[in-house]
Amino acid sequence: MKKLKYLVFVLIFTFLCTGCVKFNANMDIKKDKSMDFSIIYALDSTYFGNKQSVDKKNQKELKEKGYKIEDYSKDKMKGVKITKTFKNIDKISSNKNVNYSLSGLTEGKNKNDYVFKVKKGLFKNHYIAKFDFNMGDSSASNGSTDISNYPSSMDLSYNVTLPYKAIKNNATKVNKNKTKLSWDLTKNTKDKIEFEFELYNTCTIIIFVVLVIVIIAGVGVTTFFIINNKKKDNKKEVK
Repeated sequence: MKKLKYLVFVLIFTFLCTGCVKFNANMDIKKDKSMDFSIIYALDSTYFGNKQSVDKKNQKELKEKGYKIEDYSKDKMKGVKITKTFKNIDKISSNKNVNYSLSGLTEGKNKNDYVFKVKKGLFKNHYIAKFDFNMGDSSASNGSTDISNYPSSMDLSYNVTLPYKAIKNNATKVNKNKTKLSWDLTKNTKDKIEFEFELYNTCTIIIFVVLVIVIIAGVGVTTFFIINNKKKDNKKEVK
């Protein structure tokens, strides 16, 4: 009897420790305002069989928006990897409040393409990120399998890399320089992801520096000619 109880315990423990659901989102934001975005969304085929993590309809919608969809398979985890490179995050930023759903991306629930709220300045912009994450609303296949039934066996994370330190954040883990932020989303099936950062307007800075150089050079040339002309006038007076 004890052996049977022990065997049941081992089976339950193994089940809980197995990553039945994987949802790993990553944003790598660069100094030039470009951003590499990726999501791995996979299910353990042992428990979910051939159920799709993202259905064909949503995959088609994502492809139409410029996302690349690849099949993902590692060990028993099978699903998709969604990727896209944004050339300039200003194009996906708004001066109005933005509430973006990370899980909504795979479900087609985001109403617009805005990801960040931006406060534009002359030399640098201030960006505010407020993301919702609710995997309880997600389904393994067309609403037939609620993955929130497996809260103890989820591998859910969101990670962001910034070129400069974050101004504010509510991350689970932050590196010393505050440039790498990580959120462990397994603790709750519904959570808020918030962080703020700044990026320099390189083009504006370059234009400003060039203008300053031109002005300084112009003043220098003008001063040179004025002094030179005065010297010539003084020589004429002496003669």
